[in-house]
Amino acid sequence: MKFLREDYKRHRETGLSIQDLLFSRGFHAVVSFRLRSWLLSKRIPFLHIIIGYLTEVITDVEIAPNVPIGGGLVIFHGGPITISPGAILGKDIKLRPGVVIGGNFQGNGVPTFGDNIDIGVGAKILGEITLGDNTKIGANAVVIKSFPANSVLVGVPAKNIAASRE
Repeated sequence: MKFLREDYKRHRETGLSIQDLLFSRGFHAVVSFRLRSWLLSKRIPFLHIIIGYLTEVITDVEIAPNVPIGGGLVIFHGGPITISPGAILGKDIKLRPGVVIGGNFQGNGVPTFGDNIDIGVGAKILGEITLGDNTKIGANAVVIKSFPANSVLVGVPAKNIAASRE
């Protein structure tokens, strides 16, 4: 629950009023994820399973409760969004609908993110890869290899267009 205040602050920075947050499926998913993670850490498994199921039905966001995600998590609009167990996400992560973060088709590992990652609609980040800090991922990009900090990734498979502009 220690990151919930940072999550709230980052959601407010997107321009949402308190009233908007009350009806935001994305913010509901973030609060539910933090609550489920806390319940799991306190060894209250049954309740976290029920809350997780209800959250997935209502928001269409599926985040494994044991995924470490730093403070400042923002989910725009709700799902469908999936984050697989084992993924590691830094702080100040922005997710949009259609994002999948998980294993590749071979089942080899899951991604690790640095801080301040902004992920566009429909992007897929797959496999045992690492994304550096301050990375932006364009809509519908498919990221299947590691990239350094300050990357701008677009396309299928994703290419770093920030590197080509230097």
